[in-house]
Amino acid sequence: MELVLAAFCDYAAEYGGRLSVTGITDTIEADDRGLLEQDLSLVLSFCFRKSGKHQAAVTILGRSAAVLGPLQFTMEPVVTLKATCVCTTILKFQPLELPSAGYYPVIVEIDGKLVATLALYGVAKVPVPGPEDTTGGAAAAGPDDEDGGTWEDAEMRPSAPVLPVDALGPVLPIRPIPKPIPPKPKAKTKPKAKTKPKTPT
Repeated sequence: MELVLAAFCDYAAEYGGRLSVTGITDTIEADDRGLLEQDLSLVLSFCFRKSGKHQAAVTILGRSAAVLGPLQFTMEPVVTLKATCVCTTILKFQPLELPSAGYYPVIVEIDGKLVATLALYGVAKVPVPGPEDTTGGAAAAGPDDEDGGTWEDAEMRPSAPVLPVDALGPVLPIRPIPKPIPPKPKAKTKPKAKTKPKTPT
């Protein structure tokens, strides 16, 4: 058994053996009410080489105890003409709610064995003060808060780079692989001639 995909996302569906996943993430951001809840899906895909029935479980852990789970379900791969079988399970949370901001490890077990670990983060929003008023008055109000300042994420993460496939060429020029040099043959040594023992006269 091999892990193919394990990720939280905004949307996931499988049609005719093709898996469609949109908005892979590891973060739940607080909404305008300050609640850490969001509609998410957890996609789990495993590649099996033998047919059989397997019991899987997903648990979201907190600081001292499990926040959710274990959520148990069955995976039953059927290997026919192909050498392998990919089983995909989509768990939809409507919503997935976290008690507070922080780090939440997510463990995935199959038949009682740990097979995958994911990271899930809850990020609260904090008010960021707006620019100071040079005239000596109160701070200028931001576009999202009449009292001053805007709401931004407490932890800003850089976006993943988008690289065109055509630009992903080799950095160094490709050189032909030199042919291996055959070892030099060993020089043949002539056998020493046998000398006949002298007969006494």
